[in-house]
Amino acid sequence: MIVLNKTLEVAKQLPDAMIVVTGGVPKAHQTEGKLMADWLVKKGIPAERIFQDNYARSTVENALFSRYALTKHRIKTAVIISSGSHVRRADAIFTVASWQSGPSDITYLTVVAPDKPLAELQKTSKSDLQGIYRDGLKALGLWSFRSYPLEER
Repeated sequence: MIVLNKTLEVAKQLPDAMIVVTGGVPKAHQTEGKLMADWLVKKGIPAERIFQDNYARSTVENALFSRYALTKHRIKTAVIISSGSHVRRADAIFTVASWQSGPSDITYLTVVAPDKPLAELQKTSKSDLQGIYRDGLKALGLWSFRSYPLEER
């Protein structure tokens, strides 16, 4: 909910901006994208501003599938709003996905919805870096899998 509240705050500050909500994992027979869009509309955001990606099942797919809306609407600057523990990885994945297949001229900015103490969020853990590398490779089409030798490094 902290991410949606932050999204609402930013949407009010940027009233002409398109909003992309993404998530295809069904909850009670509705996707995350649909539930987020419905919540934003109930809070006063016009439905016409919202593009729903109801297919993505991961952050990598969020990035890959959102590029359609970004390209279609010729977006040059996009703001990624995510939890503090996730935004660094999301930014890296969206950037790498755009390098791979566009839009290549887009700039990504990030807004954090803090979910942990700031001192903790300022540190990049080993598992954070592993997630960034793993998902960055996936965004490039190079899937890596957990295996004994990789887990020991």
